[in-house]
Amino acid sequence: MIEKIIMPFVNPIKKRILMPLKRAKSWPKLLAKWIKKKFKEILGQKEITKESYFAVGNYYISKKLVVIVIIVLLLLYFFIFIKPPKFVNKWLNRAPTITVSQEGAAPTYTGKAKLRDENKQLIYEGELANGLYEGKGKLYDEQGNVQYEGSFAQGLYNGAGKLYNPDGKLVYEGSFVAGSYDGEGKLYNSDSVLIEQGTFKQGQLIAGKQYSPAGQLLYDGAFVNGIYEGEGILYSNDGTTSHQGSFKAGVPHGTGRNYDKQGNLQYEGEFNNGVYAGSGTLYKADGSIVYQGQFLNGNFHGSGKMLFDNGFINYEGEYNNGKRTGQGKEYFEDGNVKYEGQFFSDRYQGQGTLLDSSGKTVYTGSFQAGQYHGNGQKFNKDGLLEYEGSFKYGKLNGLGKWYEDGTKLIYIGYFENDYMQFNELVNLSYSQREELLGKPATVQSTPDPTSAQAPVASIASSDVATSQASSQNNAIARSQAVNVTQNPTVKLDSTSIQTLAGLASVQHNDGSDSSRYRIVQLSGTITDDIPVTDDKESSTEEQAESAEDTATEDTTVEDEPSTSTDPATIPDEPAGAVTAQTITLSYPQLSLSFTYYQANSSAEEYTLQEITMSQGKVLEQFFLELQQRAVNEPERVKLQKQKLNYTFTVDGMTYQIFVDKDDKPTHAYVELN
Repeated sequence: MIEKIIMPFVNPIKKRILMPLKRAKSWPKLLAKWIKKKFKEILGQKEITKESYFAVGNYYISKKLVVIVIIVLLLLYFFIFIKPPKFVNKWLNRAPTITVSQEGAAPTYTGKAKLRDENKQLIYEGELANGLYEGKGKLYDEQGNVQYEGSFAQGLYNGAGKLYNPDGKLVYEGSFVAGSYDGEGKLYNSDSVLIEQGTFKQGQLIAGKQYSPAGQLLYDGAFVNGIYEGEGILYSNDGTTSHQGSFKAGVPHGTGRNYDKQGNLQYEGEFNNGVYAGSGTLYKADGSIVYQGQFLNGNFHGSGKMLFDNGFINYEGEYNNGKRTGQGKEYFEDGNVKYEGQFFSDRYQGQGTLLDSSGKTVYTGSFQAGQYHGNGQKFNKDGLLEYEGSFKYGKLNGLGKWYEDGTKLIYIGYFENDYMQFNELVNLSYSQREELLGKPATVQSTPDPTSAQAPVASIASSDVATSQASSQNNAIARSQAVNVTQNPTVKLDSTSIQTLAGLASVQHNDGSDSSRYRIVQLSGTITDDIPVTDDKESSTEEQAESAEDTATEDTTVEDEPSTSTDPATIPDEPAGAVTAQTITLSYPQLSLSFTYYQANSSAEEYTLQEITMSQGKVLEQFFLELQQRAVNEPERVKLQKQKLNYTFTVDGMTYQIFVDKDDKPTHAYVELN
């Protein structure tokens, strides 16, 4: 229905417009045939009539001549503009157009030319040498866009040139060698943003600047295989210098400097694989030095110095993995030495000396985990020796010596958690106790009045030297007690007994204060039972020396007449007599005395009965500690308090401490069952 309506209008258009347009495609051919036919007719006619000429005013021009001129002009046009010979292009300094295969080769041709493919698409425009691109030229891609513009050599990019992407955007601008970037140049990304600038080699940047995709400068320096290597400067995103120095495999390696985000120098020294390694200096933001020394894997390692903000040394010594480890010195902020010795993991460990801010020694000895541990010496605030002995995790623990005023020894014994432990002293054997405390200052022998009394020989001070020199049979004068213990009964050999009486001062027991005893009462039983040493010469020399020492002391005894101490004047012990006695060994400097009981002098068996502590600093401290322990350790220390008397039981051992009206201890006893 619709077709019947519109066709009457469409058919006239087809006949009058569309059909002539279709026939117009063949008009050039028809025109060429017609011209060719006319040219043949004109050239074939004889010029005998006016029809063979064109009338131009009063002149007639031969049609044949006009045709010949047109043909010549067409030939000239063809050989000059359409397909000119080489010499014509050379005369006219014009590049010929050469149709080549898809490979774009133009064999043997030399000179300027335009190369087109079989589809007449322009491939190259410029100079050729034996068919190859040579000299200045332009290379085009399949879409007709300029791909390269610049110099060529043997068909390759060579010299200055510009390389473009398919979108016509500049990719590279600079020098080429054999088709690769080589020499000075600039490389751009797909957005035409400069990303590399400098010297290229075989297509890669070897020295120059590298930029981010946004155009921010990232690095300026040497490259190897496109990676930072050699001297260079690395920049942060805000354009400030991040690192300046040597690089390897893209990271700092060798000597260099690191900067913080504000551009302040942060580190200066050696690097290894991007971290601090070797000698270097670490800085604060204000430029002051934090650390100067050796590094490894980014940590302090080896010898180094840590500084305070004021520039004074904080620590100088060895480090390991960032921790103070090894030999070193720690300082106060004013420059005085605080500690000198061994460290481990930032704490004192090993042998060392701790000082106060004035330079006085606080402690010297062994440390562990920053605390006194092992053997050491502790000093008071005046720098005088206060304690020497064993420590455990910062507390007095084990065997030690307590001093007063740095030189006066007032206690030798054991400690536990800063408390004195007399129990340990009691539990020692006599030889162990003597080895610990040394020889007693005095030895006192007192007969037991409840036993059969034996004759007693008294030795006056004026005759001590004579007695000790002549009485080789006197047992106490040559006894040496080394086996007495606190056990119920112990036996002293002849060597032990020899020590007891060989001491410097002896005095008769006249009932005076025990602290002034200077004479020992000797039992005749002991005298007769001790063999005489074979080394008489040695014994005589020792006795003489003892006599000289004794003679210098104040040995005056009231109401005691001077008597001879010749062995012959000492009466023999009556047959069958039992002579029990007590022997007291005194250590006045330590405020200690030990009392032994001998039930039968002939048996040479002794029992430790009592230990006495005299008034003094040691007793005061011991009394204070027991009171504290009774509160803090009630399961170990029990207290019974009476008027002017405190009874402490410490791990089964009983201590009686007597005090005055001001609750100040006067003396104490260790009760032994």
